[in-house]
Formats: sequence, structure tokens, C-alpha cells
Amino acid sequence: MNTDKRKQTIRKWDRENMKTVSCRMRRYEAELFNEYCKSRNTTPAAVIKKYVTELIDQYCEEQNKIHNDNSDNNSTFSDPPIYDEPK
Repeated sequence: MNTDKRKQTIRKWDRENMKTVSCRMRRYEAELFNEYCKSRNTTPAAVIKKYVTELIDQYCEEQNKIHNDNSDNNSTFSDPPIYDEPK
């Protein structure tokens, strides 16, 4: 696959499957955060992505525990929790 076609394919996949998450913060906080990341040879995006992924994992574990605790108390089958995407 030639380079331009490959780039187009990647961009199309990204548009369909990825979403940018951002936030606004005070300039001095952003500068300190950038310094923090540079001092650890990483990028702000990598640090944020890792943190958000850890939060999501923790949240899912909590939700599964809640679901498992509730289903243990019931003798009937219950559906797993459904996580609707916001509209």
C-alpha cells in the first residue's frame, strides 16, 4: 500500500474510532505539567491517557463488583450492567 493511501486509511479509521479529550487549565498549571512530563521523558498526552485508562479500569471493576454483589443476592438470572454512550 502506498504511503498516501495508507495515511488516508489511518485517518479514516481514526475519524470513525477515536475521539479527542481535552481540557482547559490555567497557563501556569499547563506549563508546570509540561515540565513534569519532560522531566520524566514522556508527553502530556501519554500521561493523561494512562491516567484516564486507569480510572476507567477502576470504574469498571467497581461496577462489576456492584453487579456481582447484586446478582449473588438474587437466585434469578440478571443482565450485566449496560453502559450507554452519551448522546
